Amino acid sequence: MALPPPSSLESLVLLGRQPAFGYQMKEYIPNTSVVNLNHGSYGSLSRPYFSDIPPHPEVTQFTILFPTTKKDIISRWREHLKLVRERVGTNAKIVAVVDAIISNPGALLPWEATTDICRELDAWGVVDAAHAIGQQKGIQLDQVKPDLWISNCHKWLVEKRSAAVLYAPKRDQYIVKSSFPTSSTYISPKGRKGTNFAEQFESNGTVDWPLYLSIST
Repeated sequence: MALPPPSSLESLVLLGRQPAFGYQMKEYIPNTSVVNLNHGSYGSLSRPYFSDIPPHPEVTQFTILFPTTKKDIISRWREHLKLVRERVGTNAKIVAVVDAIISNPGALLPWEATTDICRELDAWGVVDAAHAIGQQKGIQLDQVKPDLWISNCHKWLVEKRSAAVLYAPKRDQYIVKSSFPTSSTYISPKGRKGTNFAEQFESNGTVDWPLYLSIST
């Protein structure tokens, strides 16, 4: 686990703008398809920015219409992601952005189950959990095993504004090639003996330590 830039949205932008997902995405993700779980909270996630930059990944949306049930969401999500996988082929990398709790309307989504489906269909499961920490009880990331999980501490955990958390298991830390801004501890992937992940976020030159020291443990 590492403490990232100011917010969950900024963390998602971090993932979208650096080499891992940004203009040099072609380095190792050919024919990319980004799958976005449409929730209405942050409309910017569904804007065409990602598809407008090289290598122009495709963006598809999974829309939830209320009233509905968790069972229906899970069933439809599996079918949606399955169809995307069949269409883009086995070599394409799918990045699925799913929500934990949506703000409009306020509802807890079955993100644990949708994340399992991402793994089942060989897609990266990125969880936008901006409203989760401090509001949802019993979060077991070591059991759910998302590829990336981002949450805001300044919302329902009631900590200092702009404090946020980015969870990245060791198996996926290579995805985030650089902190934002790039840290003085950055080591080129060619010369790394490990992921260099925690070191970059521990010292990126802009960390306001009191924000993180105020977080209850």
